[in-house]
Parts: sequence; structure tokens; C-alpha cells
Amino acid sequence: MFLLQLVQALKYEKIGEKNVESSLGKFLIERSIANPVLGNYFYWYLVVEIEDKRWEGVYQKMLYHFMKELVRTCVSFLFCYYYLS
Repeated sequence: MFLLQLVQALKYEKIGEKNVESSLGKFLIERSIANPVLGNYFYWYLVVEIEDKRWEGVYQKMLYHFMKELVRTCVSFLFCYYYLS
């Protein structure tokens, strides 16, 4: 698995305040949302990378976007499950 190397490559990508402008960042978020095991690893790799003060801001933004998308996806799923079942 190359997830750790891909997460470390994010420090060279453009991560905005309002959205992820990086195709790598978008790809990792999409895959991590679709696969809970991958999402767990992705979350913890981001948390560990936040410890490095040089890249703290990049990884905090990425973690924020990941969590925001995760909540949005879960709310959509629960809405569909509750109202369409």
C-alpha cells in the first residue's frame, strides 16, 4: 500500500481554505470515504503529519476537508436510509 507516500506527497499540492484544488487530494478523499479501512489509515496519517510544524497547515486543511466530506456523505446516507426505507 502506498497511502503513506501519497499522503506525504500532499505537502507539495495546493490545498485551499474552501476546497481541495489538488487532484491527488480529491482522489485520496474520495477513496477514503468509499473504503472505511483506507479512511481510517488516511485519517491517522494526516494526524501524524500535522505534528510536523513545517507542513501543519497543509495537513490541517486536508483533514478538515476529509472530515467535512465524511460528514456530508454520512448525512446523505442516513437521510436516504431513513426516508427511503
